[in-house]
Amino acid sequence: MSAAVEPDFAWAWVLRCELAAFPGLEETASRFGSRGRLAWRAGQREVAHLHAPPFVDIRLPSAGRKPVAGDARLVPRAGRSDWIECRMESPEDAVFVAALIRRAAERPSPRARR
Repeated sequence: MSAAVEPDFAWAWVLRCELAAFPGLEETASRFGSRGRLAWRAGQREVAHLHAPPFVDIRLPSAGRKPVAGDARLVPRAGRSDWIECRMESPEDAVFVAALIRRAAERPSPRARR
């Protein structure tokens, strides 16, 4: 299933191209927020979705964020959320977001770690 991409996400096509060939990552519609927004899943786990432009939400626990901590494009959520917002305003940002989504997809699910 392919989801709709809002016109305000000018660089979503770059992100889609970057992620299309990544094994184990499926493009789908988000199960969070506005139904039908573009999202990516690794198995049964949603690892990213388009949020309000220009943000992409990425499920990346704090350990996975350490290599990019301090990057101005990242907006952590309050509390202990595994989700982080990432600003995507250029093709370079889309490549950065794709790398974070691939990192999120490679992380084992919380159930697998138990």
